[in-house]
Amino acid sequence: NAFQIVNGGGATLLYAWCVPAAQAANYEVYASLVSGSLSAGSSATDTWLALTTTRNWLVSTTTLKYATINVGIRRVSTTTILASADINLEAEAV
Repeated sequence: NAFQIVNGGGATLLYAWCVPAAQAANYEVYASLVSGSLSAGSSATDTWLALTTTRNWLVSTTTLKYATINVGIRRVSTTTILASADINLEAEAV
């Protein structure tokens, strides 16, 4: 799932990667940094990761303000990427 956090509040679901969620064990996610920098605590980049565990790619106003990542999804049993997108991450002090 992809979430948005505003002003340190609760996470708001933007969209689901895998529906139904019970199928997540069959998929992996890959994120590659396109531009900017990610904050400490971000999940690994440039490696396939199981969708069964929460993954976080973060930016914050205290360290970094923006990044673009390319995210891909594939089935565990194949190397074919089923979906991919560039995602812009941005943090702004309020």
